[in-house]
Amino acid sequence: MVRRNTVLLTRFVTDLRELCAYYDTAELAVVDRFMTEAAALQQEATAELAGDPVASPRS
Repeated sequence: MVRRNTVLLTRFVTDLRELCAYYDTAELAVVDRFMTEAAALQQEATAELAGDPVASPRS
């Protein structure tokens, strides 16, 4: 099982590297910022649904 997972993860990382090769650093920075901000919004919405007060990480 460990060997199978290692093979799958190795293939995944290789595929991600190939995907990233299509984009320059500035383009990837935009994607990174978008994903980071989207994750923060998701965390805020989850906390609000749970009734937990959360300070906005964007403030």
